[in-house]
Amino acid sequence: KYGSSFKRSAGYYNVYQDSLVGVIDSTGAVVIPIAYEGILHLEQHFLVYKNDSWALLKPNNLDLDTPFFSSFQISAPYLYFYELGGFAEVYNFLAGKTLNLPKDTLATFDNKRAYVRIKQQGKWGLWDLNKEEMMIPCRYTRIVTYHNSQDWRYMTEGTVVVNQNGKYGLVDLSGKTLLPCKYDQIYPPHESPQGYYKVEIEGQGKEIPK
Repeated sequence: KYGSSFKRSAGYYNVYQDSLVGVIDSTGAVVIPIAYEGILHLEQHFLVYKNDSWALLKPNNLDLDTPFFSSFQISAPYLYFYELGGFAEVYNFLAGKTLNLPKDTLATFDNKRAYVRIKQQGKWGLWDLNKEEMMIPCRYTRIVTYHNSQDWRYMTEGTVVVNQNGKYGLVDLSGKTLLPCKYDQIYPPHESPQGYYKVEIEGQGKEIPK
């Protein structure tokens, strides 16, 4: 019936026909149709590849409206999907659902800690995927991505640099303001004296007690 078949995960087998692949179970029943160029097995989920795009399917999921995305990244228990324009969607494997995030625009921040940037009405905030709640309200021009080589690095102390109209400030992970957005630069902890924030304003360096 099929060109060939190979076991890929517990109880499931890849089957091939006319250069396409699908999945059958141990009884021979088709659980993913033979319609894809590639399939990755993720326990009870399958990432299918077709026309340079990826989608997530479950056994017996024949939903033709399943969205496809240009790429993905797995940071358990989350699956991050990306489109050509950027970060698009988050799926929680443990909950078995796509997360409904309150956003106009979505952007990555820290996949390891499961924090994502959310934009509402033109302002950015920070969302905790694990707690499913807002950490930092959407009130800033920018949430500084500490992994960006053009920015400074702060997360070692559980703080986040924010920007409002071109000026930098500092908040903690609950959104509490530690430094208002009025500085031209905030130096990272390892460049600041112990017990102080080192900042720059109007070309002058200052040290502000924590």
